[in-house]
Amino acid sequence: QKRLDQIDLYLKVNPTEAESRVITQSPAKPLKPETKKLLLVRLLGPLGGLLLGLALAGLREMLDRRLQSPDDASRSLGLEVLAALPELPQRMLPVRPVRPGRSSRDVAAADAAGPDSSTLGPTTTAEAAALGYSGARGRALRPRTVLRELMPVVDTRVASDRSLLMHRLAQRVRETLAERCVRGQLPQGLGRVLVVTSSRGGEGKSVIARALARRLALQGRGNVLLVDGSAEAPAGHGGERVRGRPGFFDILRERDVMAEVASSRDLPRLQTLGTGFEPEASLLYHEAAVRELFDKMRERYDWTIVDAGTLPRLGALSALCDGMLLVVDAQRTRREVVHGALATARVPAGKLIGTVLNRRPQYVPGWLYRGLL
Repeated sequence: QKRLDQIDLYLKVNPTEAESRVITQSPAKPLKPETKKLLLVRLLGPLGGLLLGLALAGLREMLDRRLQSPDDASRSLGLEVLAALPELPQRMLPVRPVRPGRSSRDVAAADAAGPDSSTLGPTTTAEAAALGYSGARGRALRPRTVLRELMPVVDTRVASDRSLLMHRLAQRVRETLAERCVRGQLPQGLGRVLVVTSSRGGEGKSVIARALARRLALQGRGNVLLVDGSAEAPAGHGGERVRGRPGFFDILRERDVMAEVASSRDLPRLQTLGTGFEPEASLLYHEAAVRELFDKMRERYDWTIVDAGTLPRLGALSALCDGMLLVVDAQRTRREVVHGALATARVPAGKLIGTVLNRRPQYVPGWLYRGLL
């Protein structure tokens, strides 16, 4: 409106100049309708946006350095992928019970390992009802009374799939070490010591170590010992049952100390050895003490699963164990991090028996994957 007012004022001030102007060509309508052009623009616009999105997605995929598939892990690390465990989607319940003497972290770790992996949470309908839940097979459990802590509950069906994959992982581990025993790389007639490690913290190695030990015990593979051998971030295996007792690092410090192990409540063949009173990472570099302790474990137990620290802090564990299992977080860990940790640790050749991809992303929706694929 301001511009129009300026033009009107100009015409009033200069009437002579306005009257002297001559129209040489009158405005004309377009000879052809622009409907086709508008339709073409409307079609090419979304198509161009789609192609641009696909190009950006492909560029992002090319620049992504995470190990998100077994093929990526095999090509990058040169190791066989023994298991690719999916991420556990969680649904929130208003409240979640925590039994006396157990922390929320223990319950969450037990849930992530599968419904039959621990007795920390309700795994049966009767146990869930005793804890104040209602629901068939533990699904869609709802508390009948106000309990103590807010906790996420994982999807039961996905947890069952993950539990089955853990059973397959235990079988693959047994077959791999049996093949090495046949080839003469491992002595016969003794137990096996398996170290579970990762390139950095927070990749889920403690949950996998606990679940693997339980699967070996459930499959009837003799006596199984789960060792909490991480000085940097102890997982607290055994909870209150091993608290106040000598543990793994106490035996390394004083070889004549006899540590007391704690048996599992539901699996008598599964026992747990805690870290002890004062976990000290420098004790892992005492080769004589580690060798002596591993020899005792081989004589007493058929399987010893050591939940160790990260690769750069294994010390003599990597050289004196029978095999190592490398856990990789498929969602966050980049291959440069794993290569750097392997280069720093200098793992002896042949000790790494395979890789476990944890929290592998599933891009296809779960209902479509189970129903159609």
